[in-house]
Amino acid sequence: MKGNKRVYVIANPNAGEFSKERLDSIMKACDQFSPVSIITKRQGEATEFAAGIDDGSYIIVIGGDGTINEVIQSTVNRDITIIPAGGGTGSDLARTTGTLSIQEIVNGILHDETGSIDAMLLECGEGRRYFGNIIEIGFGADVMRRVNLKRKTLINPFISAVIHELFGLKNYDLEIEFDGGNLDASTGEVIIANCRYFGSGMLASKFSDPADSLLDLHLIRKISRLNMMRKFSKLGDGSYLDLKEVTNQSSPFFRIKGDIAPIEGDGEVFGSTPCTINAVPKSLKIMMSQTSQVRKISA
Repeated sequence: MKGNKRVYVIANPNAGEFSKERLDSIMKACDQFSPVSIITKRQGEATEFAAGIDDGSYIIVIGGDGTINEVIQSTVNRDITIIPAGGGTGSDLARTTGTLSIQEIVNGILHDETGSIDAMLLECGEGRRYFGNIIEIGFGADVMRRVNLKRKTLINPFISAVIHELFGLKNYDLEIEFDGGNLDASTGEVIIANCRYFGSGMLASKFSDPADSLLDLHLIRKISRLNMMRKFSKLGDGSYLDLKEVTNQSSPFFRIKGDIAPIEGDGEVFGSTPCTINAVPKSLKIMMSQTSQVRKISA
């Protein structure tokens, strides 16, 4: 019944591709549900707002991965459906679940079209936090710290940050425990993926299934700055996974210790190693596009 649908819209006006016109169009299209909206004014406000929403509700998120991440903190293992509606610089989680048209959003609410994906729980000295897309340790965290400074650049801000951080590339000696084994490595970059994309559409983990209760680790062993620059383009299509310098491993958890290395997840820098990262199976309800790469497997 239309009248029984509880629909909320959380919009982040500071998101890289935020559009007041899109917000207005979504509100108008969802008018039959009498949606309640909030335009966030500060970090953490989306988490607080989502915490006060009853189970059985729908939250349309107009913002990027960071805004969705805030909503995730209050919706893991709850009967609340997240609806990614774009608006972020990267919006990379939505590249896996599929970019929803406004009509798909309305139809999905009317017909309860939702799926479930895993979440990731990061625990480190700085605290606990859930993530939905991808966590990076090392180089990627330094890149995102620069991206989040929101400096104006002539090229894609992610690419610009990568170029800057390559000149200061650090390698970390890490010990990584996973289900069935462990590995020691000197590495500049560790990717732990639930979904498939990062960096505004780069295919970081092309075989990841966010509903298989597993996380996928991609570790780039110690490599020179020049070699990293030469092979950077392979990140775009995921072919870097076949390089001899890359170790790939799937597991429901990863425990990482050794050198202190920065961590980022879903575009937000949070904490440092040592840390533990666990899959939280089928803990996030999310609406997916008909074109979603994972729609069939997440039902």
